[in-house]
Amino acid sequence: MFSLLLAIVACSKDEVKKPALSVLPKAIEADANGKTQEIKVTSNGKWTVKSNAAEWCVVTPTSGENNGAFNVEIKPNETLASRETTVVVKSETLEQTIEVTQDAASREAVLSGSKWEI
Repeated sequence: MFSLLLAIVACSKDEVKKPALSVLPKAIEADANGKTQEIKVTSNGKWTVKSNAAEWCVVTPTSGENNGAFNVEIKPNETLASRETTVVVKSETLEQTIEVTQDAASREAVLSGSKWEI
């Protein structure tokens, strides 16, 4: 009887953990001035982060393990066009996407930053 109980307890310890991955918030909105947003990761394994517009949407750090966080820095937008991209967080078998949108600069801001030569 004791052997059977020991065998059942031993098997339960060898169970494989089901992968888990979630992020909050799932969307970031920034005005033309930009911003930095912390993203919280809930996971039970290793994960990586990648921005699909690394020139203006920068993530640091780009990897972690288990529960943690990373920052998304959205650089100022000096154009008259709004912009959007995604940040993707991946574990071995799971993926989460964060939508990033940024407002366009105002006409006044774009013109005040221009250099005029005659």
